[in-house]
Amino acid sequence: MKKEYNNMSLYELINSNGNKLYKGASEQLINGFESIFNFKLPSEYKELLKYTNGADLFNGDITLYSLFDENVSVKHCNLLGNANSPIVKKNIPNELLVIGIYNFGDLICINLNNGNIVQWSHDDNEIFLEYPNIREWLISSVEEMDLV
Repeated sequence: MKKEYNNMSLYELINSNGNKLYKGASEQLINGFESIFNFKLPSEYKELLKYTNGADLFNGDITLYSLFDENVSVKHCNLLGNANSPIVKKNIPNELLVIGIYNFGDLICINLNNGNIVQWSHDDNEIFLEYPNIREWLISSVEEMDLV
């Protein structure tokens, strides 16, 4: 029997089986990242970063990128910054910040204008799916993976 996802906290959703979480980002690290890239991250995303600064979710099906931090593994080191370089983002609108990737190549983005989570199709170079926030995206991902 599936758990009631809507009653679960963001932390319960991300603590599903098969998830590798990393040490959370400090407020100072988040503020520094915002300053370097000259934009404000949505508050819900900041809360997620404070809990886990990058993650491998659902046995590697989804990777969430981290901010740079010497305590994070080399695999995740500064990938959030690298993933948003002009070379990688050549066809992705500026308001979309790449925050992760699916194992089949689609990108996970956050819309800096409204906080929506977007699945960017790497094949079609367009939005494939859109969720109103991180929580709804996580619920959908958990349901799809059926791991909770």
